[in-house]
Amino acid sequence: MIPEKKKRKSPRPISGYSVRWLKARGYRVTNAQRFVEPIKCFMDAWGFADLLAYRSTDTGILAVQVTDQSHVASRVNKLLGLDAVCDWVQDPRRRLEIHGWEVRGARGKRKVMTLRRVRLQLDAEQNVVPVEIETPN
Repeated sequence: MIPEKKKRKSPRPISGYSVRWLKARGYRVTNAQRFVEPIKCFMDAWGFADLLAYRSTDTGILAVQVTDQSHVASRVNKLLGLDAVCDWVQDPRRRLEIHGWEVRGARGKRKVMTLRRVRLQLDAEQNVVPVEIETPN
């Protein structure tokens, strides 16, 4: 008898955490990814945006790349190499953030999802640079 192959659990999408976080701060959020059936994978808008958000108190739009905290540095490096990112941050009304999520908590205590936010913006020489804007304790 052939042993039954165990079905692998699919990873839980973490973009929902960013959607809830943004909505709690007054943003209207939309998913900017689309599923491409022939190649069976998700494609980000312009190659970098998982979510697009805006709120009435801000001028402009926020693009968000969502990942886990262990991949924030690799996402920063990936985004710094894209021409579309340079074009995006040239306009002061457009912002780009990377949201890195991680489960944290002391042993024996309740675990919670914590957020690390990195914004890509222009420096004085008009180069795109990453800036930490929120780091978990």
